[in-house]
Amino acid sequence: MLLRWPSAALAAMLVAGLTTGMQAEARDYVVNSVHIASAWSRATAAPGSSAVGYMSISNEGSVPDRLVSAVCPVATSTELHADTNVNGVMRMRPITDIPIAPGQTVKLTPGGMHLMLMGTNKRLVRGSTIACTLTFQNAGPVDIELLVRSAGATETLMGPMEK
Repeated sequence: MLLRWPSAALAAMLVAGLTTGMQAEARDYVVNSVHIASAWSRATAAPGSSAVGYMSISNEGSVPDRLVSAVCPVATSTELHADTNVNGVMRMRPITDIPIAPGQTVKLTPGGMHLMLMGTNKRLVRGSTIACTLTFQNAGPVDIELLVRSAGATETLMGPMEK
């Protein structure tokens, strides 16, 4: 006996079946001796907000390198920043560069070094991506995407995107 499902119900079941377990994943990038992994940001409530960029950067070469700038067109400006504890008070300040010694991995994390995207021109929505160009002193420019996670995301660099 042939059963007929209403087309809307069938479509909903197919979409649910296709998307179950699917997650957006952060990509890895390699330029010369620099390896960038798990690049992500947080969702924002509205355009004009500030956003952040986190990632892991490894220098797999034999000479030192340094991240000297970042540009994310979704923001009016993008700066390299570091959070520091000054007399028990956390302060965020711009920094000129992020050195990466040969064989070293530097993690840009909440509460530490990060990209600061100021004056976003749109709301950043969970599951979307943000295009950025990172420029290294020796390795040169590399185009990456930050995966936008939830507004309160604090997961570790290699952790999965929350459901």
